[in-house]
Amino acid sequence: MFVNFLNLSVFKFNKFVYLIMKIFFIGVLVLMMACSSPVLILNVSSQKWVGGQVKTGSGVNYEIKMIAPADKNEFIINDICLNNISHPFIISPKSFQKSDTIIIRPRKSDVPCNSNNRIVYSINNKSSILSIDSMQELPKLFYP
Repeated sequence: MFVNFLNLSVFKFNKFVYLIMKIFFIGVLVLMMACSSPVLILNVSSQKWVGGQVKTGSGVNYEIKMIAPADKNEFIINDICLNNISHPFIISPKSFQKSDTIIIRPRKSDVPCNSNNRIVYSINNKSSILSIDSMQELPKLFYP
């Protein structure tokens, strides 16, 4: 009878430890999901272009596809620096939710910046810098 009581106590203790560990890991998982919204870049591309007529110019088109880490009201892009130039940009769609795919199209600029290939953004007024590690170069466009 004493041996049976001892086995029952060990079983209850193991069940209690298992429950505490389960609660701890669920808490850590919820905390990680609530506190961090990773910015995920899907693709960054550049494409040089040339106009076919005299004085039509030339340039580079950039496109950044990413997953929105927060809603439009919480996620703000402050600056985009590509090839040591700070670019104005357009975000499509204009209204988006967290986890939507957004496309950012930097425009032509001559304003220099101090660092190369980075995005400065804010989520809920907390600024961060995202480095762009690689850029896909698309074939050159020749406009007529």
